Amino acid sequence: MRTRRLLTIIALVAIIGVFLGLATGYVYRWRAPEDKKGAPAPGGPRPGTEPAPGQPGPTGPDPNGPNRPPPGPDQPIPPQVTPGPPVPVIDQLASAAGGTGAGAASTGAAGSAKRATKSIALTFDAGWVYDTTGELLDILDREGVRATFFLRAKWVEDHPDLARAIAARGHLVGDHSFSHQDMTRLTPEAREAELTRSEAVFQSVLGRKPTLFRPPYGAYDRVLLGELNSHGYRAAVMWTIDSLDWEEPGADKVGAKVLKNARDGAIVLMHIGSHDGLKALPAIIEGLRRDGYQFVRLDAIGG
Repeated sequence: MRTRRLLTIIALVAIIGVFLGLATGYVYRWRAPEDKKGAPAPGGPRPGTEPAPGQPGPTGPDPNGPNRPPPGPDQPIPPQVTPGPPVPVIDQLASAAGGTGAGAASTGAAGSAKRATKSIALTFDAGWVYDTTGELLDILDREGVRATFFLRAKWVEDHPDLARAIAARGHLVGDHSFSHQDMTRLTPEAREAELTRSEAVFQSVLGRKPTLFRPPYGAYDRVLLGELNSHGYRAAVMWTIDSLDWEEPGADKVGAKVLKNARDGAIVLMHIGSHDGLKALPAIIEGLRRDGYQFVRLDAIGG
């Protein structure tokens, strides 16, 4: 009898021990990685601790994509990618004396477009919105201004007549990628697909491929700059003045920001689809002309 009772107690202790061991392992496995002393997080960080590709930047959502600062250190070139030398990154026009613009990039050679007089370049990005395009072109026609448009290729595919009208009215067309993703976060294959699809759309709709590229979100690295070279692009174009018209802060604020920050050789960033930018545009053109500026396309660096 005593032996049976002893065996029963031993069995119960063993069963309790097994349950305690399983419970401890279960809790340990599902605890947050940072709570496990010395234990690495399986599969990397927990979801939500890293920003998702294309996530809006700190300034809020932009109907044509938020403007992000350039990423940090250069990404290493993957073995399967064979890009050419990095294309220059342009953020302003050359000085009248032929100097170069200050680089806005952490990678690539900072460059500039050559010109002869006090000039400023208006540039317009197109992402999704399209309904104000005709009115914008009418204002530029009325004022006799030629600008540079960076068009998302899917926008061109969806609105080919508008893209043709932009080119037909004397404006320069540049590439703003196919789908407006942060290309520094894409795989080499996805970046290649973005560039190839974009080029095919421009070739089909406009009969030629652009040679200027504006990276979505202003994000680029050495890999992308080299791949742009391999695809025949001459430069990645940034900007000197961000009008922030996509925030729709009011036409007066958009106009004041451009005029206050205007300087010889500046490249101004605006957007198709911004109603405040559209309202501010006549005053911007008038104010810049009054200050002695002439408006130029970015032909000197490609097109």
